[in-house]
Amino acid sequence: MKIHILPLLAALMMSSSVYSKEWLNISYVPEGETDAYLIERGVLDIFCPKDKQNQPVIIWFHGGG
Repeated sequence: MKIHILPLLAALMMSSSVYSKEWLNISYVPEGETDAYLIERGVLDIFCPKDKQNQPVIIWFHGGG
């Protein structure tokens, strides 16, 4: 049996009842970068469970490779 993790992670991230704290489009590209692709896609999102401590956090890097 294959488990497809990406759809599962996407479902968890989009579920507001599970993840309420969200930080979206945080840039990790150095200041002064001139490459338009890196500026647009060099971001990450952080999703945390609401009202809980010591729980898993999802960090989603955009941009690909």
